[in-house]
Amino acid sequence: MIPWEGAASPTERRGTVVLKEVFRVDDEFDPETEQLLESFYEARERVLRGEPDDQLLIDRGRELAERGEETQSIVFRELRQISRRVGREICIP
Repeated sequence: MIPWEGAASPTERRGTVVLKEVFRVDDEFDPETEQLLESFYEARERVLRGEPDDQLLIDRGRELAERGEETQSIVFRELRQISRRVGREICIP
């Protein structure tokens, strides 16, 4: 994996710092979206370990992608990276 692949850009990091330090915002999304993201990332880790959780990952990804442009971007980027790492395409049909 390329070291910077998937890393936040300097602008994204600054935005996160402003949210957390200036506005005292700990989460970037509403609680339900945060919970879906957590479930998505847990499914991602299982898929990367070789466990057969592709469908759960796709289902959570679809739910997140439907929530807006920002979560859609996160999901699609993650699915591209996962596909490269596991050597097969995992995508939302």
